[in-house]
Amino acid sequence: RGGLSVRDPLPLGDGETIGEALLRPHRSYLRSVMPLIEDGVVHAAAHVTGGGLYDNLPRVLPSDVRVLIDRGAWKVPPLFRLIQETGDVPTNESYRALNMGIGMCLVVPRERADEAISRLAAEGQPAATIGELQAGPSEVQIV
Repeated sequence: RGGLSVRDPLPLGDGETIGEALLRPHRSYLRSVMPLIEDGVVHAAAHVTGGGLYDNLPRVLPSDVRVLIDRGAWKVPPLFRLIQETGDVPTNESYRALNMGIGMCLVVPRERADEAISRLAAEGQPAATIGELQAGPSEVQIV
C-alpha cells in the first residue's frame, strides 16, 4: 500500500531496512524476569502476543480488575508506527493486533515497581511503568 520494499530503510528507524525490522527475533524475557518471579516481586505476567494489550492482560487478572494504560509511557517502535500509518489501521485495532512495543507486562506492587525496573535494566531489559490496576470490570483502557 505504501509502495515500500523490504529493502527500503525503515522510516524513522535507526538505519535498518523494513525487512530486517520484520525479521528481528523476538526478545526472550526468561532470564531477566524469572528472578523477579522467584523473589515474589511479580504477581502476574502477560506475554503480549496476538490480541495485543486488550486481550492478553485480562487473562492474568481477576475478573474485578481493570487496567488503565498510559499510551505516552513508552515510545512505539518505528515498525509499528509504519504498519499503523501505511495500513491505515485504527489506533485501537493496532493495540489489539500488535504489541506496539510492549512485549511483556509484569504486574508488581506499586511500592516495588522501581525495584523491578532497576533489576530489569541491570539485565539489559528496558522497562517502564505503563499503567495501573483499578477496581472495576475486566477491561483494558489505553489513554
